Amino acid sequence: MLSQKRAKAELYTQYPLSSLLIYNGATILHFLLGGIGIILGYSFSSWAGYAFGALYLTFSFAEMYVMMPLTVCPHCVYYRMENSLCISGLNVISKRVAKKGEPKDFPKRREEDMDAIVDIDAKVLGQRRPVYYERKCALALDDARQLVTSLVAEQDDQVIGFIMGNVYLGEFGIPETTASLDTIGVHPDYQGQGLAIELMNEFVRNLKKAGVERIYTLVNWNDWDLMRFFEKSGFVPGKMVNLELHT
Repeated sequence: MLSQKRAKAELYTQYPLSSLLIYNGATILHFLLGGIGIILGYSFSSWAGYAFGALYLTFSFAEMYVMMPLTVCPHCVYYRMENSLCISGLNVISKRVAKKGEPKDFPKRREEDMDAIVDIDAKVLGQRRPVYYERKCALALDDARQLVTSLVAEQDDQVIGFIMGNVYLGEFGIPETTASLDTIGVHPDYQGQGLAIELMNEFVRNLKKAGVERIYTLVNWNDWDLMRFFEKSGFVPGKMVNLELHT
């Protein structure tokens, strides 16, 4: 039983063949219907209909099956995961025809997000922790070693909330695929509007898709507001006990 669970944990990055067939079948059908629609629309001038229909089909297939593997897939988390298969299957093609993308090509957005996260945390806790969040963000966004699950909520291109966690594939002697929820924060101006619940729900949905069976978190025993929030989100006391050694 233990080996089966570990095998499941190792394979959660692969979509089943049925999903692959459905996705590509629907995509190809969409392209074909579009091309046929154009041809029928130009029925009064058949040569134009066939010309524009062929152009549409050529562009559609090139965009999906050439441009995607060459320009988009190299930056995707599935490109970096060995023995992985995304729902389109294009990451397999991309690994053969394109060089791996470099996440550092997009540092500005991530730096802005981290600054906003530090500001929100400071407004909530009353102290700034830039070093802590620099380390947390680097770990949370390390898609070469893990599935990225952390999220930010934005309004008018400004970060107003965030949730951060990690996925563990049978680590620490735990056989099933588990995840930790490390940090969640909402800007004080947007608290009480259900934003934290929305972040939590999306976080949980993404983890379920990844095959996660349990989510763990730690809460101070006297933080009643946070305890009520987690209770509302479906969390219950776990079997593991947090132990400390003061030196």
